[in-house]
Amino acid sequence: MMAIKKILFPTDLSPFAEHVLLYATAMARKFDAALYMLYVEEVLPRHIRGVDLCVSGDQVRSFHCGAAIEEEAHVEMQSLLDKADMSDLEVKQFVARGMPGIETTEFAKNQEIDLIVMATHGRTRLKHVIPGYTTEQIVHKAPCPVLSIKHPEHEFTMP
Repeated sequence: MMAIKKILFPTDLSPFAEHVLLYATAMARKFDAALYMLYVEEVLPRHIRGVDLCVSGDQVRSFHCGAAIEEEAHVEMQSLLDKADMSDLEVKQFVARGMPGIETTEFAKNQEIDLIVMATHGRTRLKHVIPGYTTEQIVHKAPCPVLSIKHPEHEFTMP
C-alpha cells in the first residue's frame, strides 16, 4: 500500500473550502498524515508610470503590503481550521504569491507531498471564463495523486 504521510490542502479561502477541508482532514486521520494548508495569493505584476503594483484578485495593491496579505491569509486559514476539530492532527500553514496552479505544483514537489485534496472550482478572476482552470492545471502537473472535490450543491449548466 502507498504510504501517505503528507497531504496538501490548497485553498482559496472561499466558503467552499470548509467542505473540502472535511475530506482533507478525514484523509489525514485515515493515513495518520500531516496536513499542509496552502493559500496562494494570485499576483500578476504590473508596472504603471514608474510605480510597481500587483493585481491581486479584484484589487490592486502595492508590493509593500505583501506581509499584510500574508498575515491576513494566516488569520483566515486559522479561522477555517478553528471551525473543525484539528487537535489530533499535525497542521502546517503556508502562504505563497504567484499563479496558484504553478505555485501549488511547485510546493507539492518541494515538500514531497503524497496527496493533494482540493476543490474542483474556486474563486478566481477568470472563474466565469475558465471554471476549474487552476484545478485542471494542478491535476495535470502535480507530482502526486490529486483528489478533487466538487461542491455538494454544484449544478451543471450549459454556458
